[in-house]
Amino acid sequence: MHLKYKIKRAAQQICSLAGPHRWPFSKDQLLILMYHRVLPKEDQRYQQEQPGMLVTPNTFKMHLKVLKKYFQPIHLSEWIHAAIHSRPLPKKAVAITFDDGWIDNYQYAYPLLKEESFPASIFLVSGMVGTSTTFWPEQLIKIILQASELPHNHAWNTEPFQWLGTLMQTAHLNKNKPNIEDIDQLICKAKCFSEKELYEKISAMQKILPVQPTSPEILNWEQAREMSASGLIQYGSHTCNHTRMNTSLTDKVLYSEILNSKKAIEFHLNHPVDLFCYPNGDITILADNIVKKSYVAACTVDPGWNKAANINRHRLKRIAIHDDISNTETAFLARISGWL
Repeated sequence: MHLKYKIKRAAQQICSLAGPHRWPFSKDQLLILMYHRVLPKEDQRYQQEQPGMLVTPNTFKMHLKVLKKYFQPIHLSEWIHAAIHSRPLPKKAVAITFDDGWIDNYQYAYPLLKEESFPASIFLVSGMVGTSTTFWPEQLIKIILQASELPHNHAWNTEPFQWLGTLMQTAHLNKNKPNIEDIDQLICKAKCFSEKELYEKISAMQKILPVQPTSPEILNWEQAREMSASGLIQYGSHTCNHTRMNTSLTDKVLYSEILNSKKAIEFHLNHPVDLFCYPNGDITILADNIVKKSYVAACTVDPGWNKAANINRHRLKRIAIHDDISNTETAFLARISGWL
C-alpha cells in the first residue's frame, strides 16, 4: 500500500470521527450537498460523463442512510424561511440539491429519495427541460470519443477540430485512446471560452462528425410535475441555458438568464421559485444584485457549512459530492466534514 494512500485513509478516518457532524454543542447549522447525476456504472451514460458529476445508486442510497444518522433532512427553502423568520431550526440540518435537472435524477435518485422519505431540491436549466439538448461538456465528450474510433485520425485533421490542439497537449489527451479523466481536464481548460463560443465550435465539429442521437438526458415538465406532487422534490432556477455569470455577458443577457428561468419554471410547475443556483459558481456584481432582488436565497459552489447566526443566504455554501470521494461511509463522512 502506497504511503500517499495510507495518509489519505488516515485523514479520512480522522475527519469522519471528529468532524462537525459529531459535535454535540453545534446548533442551527445547515449542510447543503451538491449532486449532479446518479447512474449505475454499467450505464453507457456513466462512461461518457465527467467523474466529478457522478454517484452510483448504491452510493447514493448509502449517503441517505448515513445522513439520517447525524442530521435532520429538510427542504432547503424550508430551512431558509425558518431562519429568516427566526423560527426554531434543527440542531443539524441537511439539504440535498441536484444541479442541472438530469433525467437520471428521476430514474435513479427519486425512487431512493421516496424510499427514505428524504426531501431534495433540483435546480433546473429551464431552456433545456423537455428538449433533446444537453450541455456542451457532454456534447464534447461524445465527439472526442467518437473521433477516436475513426481510422487515420480523420476528424482531428479538419479545421473545426484544430482549436482543441493546445488544450489537448496541456491535458495530455491521447486522441487515439482518450480516457475520461483526460477529457475531464480538457473540459476544465475549455472554460476559458464563453458558452456562445463553445457551442459554435461544437456545432462546427458536429458537421464534420455528426454524433448519433440519444434518448433525452434532461427532465421533461411532466416528470418534474410528478416529483413535485410527491412533496419531496422542490425546484430552483439554474438559469435558462446554464450560462456562466461573468463580465463577458451583457446586462440584457444576465437579466434574461436569471429572471426568465424563474418565470418559465413557475409557469410550468405552478409553484413559486425562490431559490437560484449559480452555474459553475460564477458571480458578478450585477448578477448578485439581480438575484438578491428576485430570489430568497442562492447557492454557490463554495465549500463549507452554513450557520444561521451569520448566514449569507444569497451565497450559500455547499459541499460537492461524487462517487470516487464518497463511496464508503468513512470517505463520505470525511467529505461532508468540509475538511477534505
